[in-house]
Amino acid sequence: MATPTPPVRLSTSDHLLVCTACGAQYDVDEKTGKDECRICDDPRQFVPETGQSFTTLANLQAGNYKNVFEPCKQNGNVVEIWTEPKFGIGQRACLIQTPHGNVLWDLVAYLDQDTVDKVCL
Repeated sequence: MATPTPPVRLSTSDHLLVCTACGAQYDVDEKTGKDECRICDDPRQFVPETGQSFTTLANLQAGNYKNVFEPCKQNGNVVEIWTEPKFGIGQRACLIQTPHGNVLWDLVAYLDQDTVDKVCL
């Protein structure tokens, strides 16, 4: 008999910093602080007029954010995922479901356990 696969869990720290402009998460916690986002500092990107700011996954999860899962009208094996209200640059992901497993194409910046559970089915 096969050993059951343990459930996938989010990081043990919900206090890592997330850029509010682009949604990138850094391996720096809120106590250490951070004042610049490597992605937003890239010349091809932009820094908001208000300057760079960061939040944490814990703060987002305490808010009213949620990920919406909607089947693609053109292909029933594809589920579109986006965050409401919009966060970061409003990324959309596509969950491609196959008999051999799921493929997550692209990403959303906001994660919660419900999203992890749905993607890892």
